[in-house]
Amino acid sequence: MAELLERDLLVRYGTPLLGGDDLRSALGYPSVEALRQAISRGTVPVPIFSVEHRRGKFALTKDVAAWLAALRQGAERPAPNKGAGGVPPSN
Repeated sequence: MAELLERDLLVRYGTPLLGGDDLRSALGYPSVEALRQAISRGTVPVPIFSVEHRRGKFALTKDVAAWLAALRQGAERPAPNKGAGGVPPSN
């Protein structure tokens, strides 16, 4: 799953390096400021680093994809939709 997510992120953002608003969006932060706060608190769920002669902080698309895949692995499956009396509806 991580490889598929990585391909999707590469297609969407066009680079193996995410920064700024692209990184914010990929990690699900509501604003760039929220991402900045998480970086300063050390709570960003992927490795973050600086790039010489570039402003801002960055993460690898591969790391973001691996984190998303791990989240998905731990997700609970929704309960089946049940009709009246706790019986699944007939099709």
